[in-house]
Amino acid sequence: MQKTTKARGATRRKTSNKRRLNLPWRQWFSSALKPAAVVLIIALLVVSISFIKRIDWQPIPVQQISLADPLAYQDEQGLRQVSDRFIGTSLLLLDIEEVQQSLQQLPWVKQVSVRKQWPGELEVLIEEHEPVAIWNGDQVLNSEGEPLERPANSLALASLVGPVGSEVQVMNQYLQFAQVFGQDGARLQEVKMHPRGAWQLTLENGVTISLGDEHLLARSRRVMKVLQLEAYKGSKIEYIDARYSNGVALKMAS
Repeated sequence: MQKTTKARGATRRKTSNKRRLNLPWRQWFSSALKPAAVVLIIALLVVSISFIKRIDWQPIPVQQISLADPLAYQDEQGLRQVSDRFIGTSLLLLDIEEVQQSLQQLPWVKQVSVRKQWPGELEVLIEEHEPVAIWNGDQVLNSEGEPLERPANSLALASLVGPVGSEVQVMNQYLQFAQVFGQDGARLQEVKMHPRGAWQLTLENGVTISLGDEHLLARSRRVMKVLQLEAYKGSKIEYIDARYSNGVALKMAS
């Protein structure tokens, strides 16, 4: 008995005759939604602008300027003359760098930092220069050897005297002398460099010392050895001439 086989071949998929219908109400809704959204946005903007105009937008002004630490050398009145011009300025719009640069111009201000403190305050932190010695009677040298105007308050500092432009040289030499004489508790009252380069010291007890213009540290150490001798302790020495190569000459007070 013979079997009949069906011929195999490609079969054609039946396609659906259904189509998506574009309903008229969808087209109307889509076309009407866009203008409505635009109108709504415009209405919100109008309401927002009207609301903002009714608000009293007064900027918060700087009402107070305070110092983080008290000043030791800088005149506070001079500082207020500079800082008070920022009173009333909008705290939000205030340029901190401008304030700092203005205060940096004051003579005793080394570094300055300004911070905004809400609602209306500026806090000023000032680092002042460190005074080292009086310079030529009417100025003060800082730790960099820069001459500054003498502050109003009194300073218990040594007096340095020298030609204009020799500030750093005289200050550095003074610091070396102070180390030598400070070993025995002696303090320098004045250090003077003459125009020709000769040096003269005055101790706090009134003793005047001439060192000449060379071998300054060696000669000052020689003077200290003499002052430490028992024979001269308690004696009233008026003047010491240390310009000799191997010794010193003393003048006793009468």
